[in-house]
Amino acid sequence: MPLESLLELVQTLSDRIDQHGSALRQSEALTRYALIDPLLRELGWDTSNPDMVIPEYKSGNGRADYALMNDSSPAMMVEAKSLDTNLGGAVLSQGIQYCLEQGTRFFCVTDGSQWEIYETHRPVPIDDKRIVHFDLKDDPSQVCLKILALWQPSVLSGHVSVGQTSVLGPAEELQIQQTPAKYNAEPVASVASTVPVLDVGNWQSLSVFNVVKGSSAPIEIGFPDNSTTAIKNWKSIIIEIVKWLANQGLLNQGHCPVARPRARSRYIIHTSPTHPSGNQFVAAEQVGPLYIETNSGSTTIVNQTRFIIEKVDQDPAQFKVRTS
Repeated sequence: MPLESLLELVQTLSDRIDQHGSALRQSEALTRYALIDPLLRELGWDTSNPDMVIPEYKSGNGRADYALMNDSSPAMMVEAKSLDTNLGGAVLSQGIQYCLEQGTRFFCVTDGSQWEIYETHRPVPIDDKRIVHFDLKDDPSQVCLKILALWQPSVLSGHVSVGQTSVLGPAEELQIQQTPAKYNAEPVASVASTVPVLDVGNWQSLSVFNVVKGSSAPIEIGFPDNSTTAIKNWKSIIIEIVKWLANQGLLNQGHCPVARPRARSRYIIHTSPTHPSGNQFVAAEQVGPLYIETNSGSTTIVNQTRFIIEKVDQDPAQFKVRTS
């Protein structure tokens, strides 16, 4: 994706909004065809390839306009509206609900000009879940930086982030650096180096790791400090990551109790192995002063582990698992 090409497209789409605004305001289909699809394609999402993009993706009792796919699961869902439609209220709530039902981490809503991206599972009010916003009518160079949040490698790696510029001099190139919107990591040198190498040696980022029905548990976990530990079963994922977070001083008794996000009547972590009902943990594992309820299936274990990492303001993309 040459940056010159992206800049040219942004300017083209901005002009198209000026020229055909009246028609675009009356038609969601035209907005998708004229504004949304071209931008998604430029960012690496081939809208004609169902391996990458599935339109009208069924979720619960509704359908998302687009599902941007990572293998067989949506990495991000996109809700499209006609130009100048209000993107908040029911539109936003419904779209995030689609993502929660599917376990999809990111949601995007757009009217073709304005684009908003939300991290759906952050345990904060809905407005605070927004991590990126841009409008194609704004300064094109700044828009291009923000658009990188939708770049296919960024979404698949879980690094949905806003870019920064660094103009090094008249004889040097404009370099794009990506710094995650949620985490204050140091910026890296170029677009190419911002994309984590997944599946090298069968390692996968925990942020994009999906449990395949009937598959064996990963055999090793990698941590943000580049240390690793071998594991033998699914529950070891949550145990070892809680242990690492506790040893780093990132997770402690002050965070307890940590309730299951969709079942507040049950705890994931507490200072005693007891649920709010008074019932004891079914499969308690002790890590220092903390007790973990590990009586869950593989998919739930992975989702709960991501939830715990985010609850202590860390990035699941910085943790990885090795499957073989």
